[in-house]
Amino acid sequence: MAVSQQTESLASVGKARNRALLLVSASTVFGLSVWFSTNAIAPALEAEKGFSAADIAWLTVAVQLGFVAGTLMFADRPRDYFPGVAKN
Repeated sequence: MAVSQQTESLASVGKARNRALLLVSASTVFGLSVWFSTNAIAPALEAEKGFSAADIAWLTVAVQLGFVAGTLMFADRPRDYFPGVAKN
């Protein structure tokens, strides 16, 4: 393989790797933004619905436990829920 072909091949691998890194990074940011949603609406819940600080804490814990439970459910058999996942 000529040096120029090797360089082009490495450049295309680098672009694909950067694209994958960008996709994973964006997915992580968007996924984790929902994790902190309770903190974003806490002042409104306290003011409009009369939630106490303890109520907000329990709601935050419930949201986080829901994420953990969902992760454990999907981790068992991801292909059942996401058909595009690569097979082993």
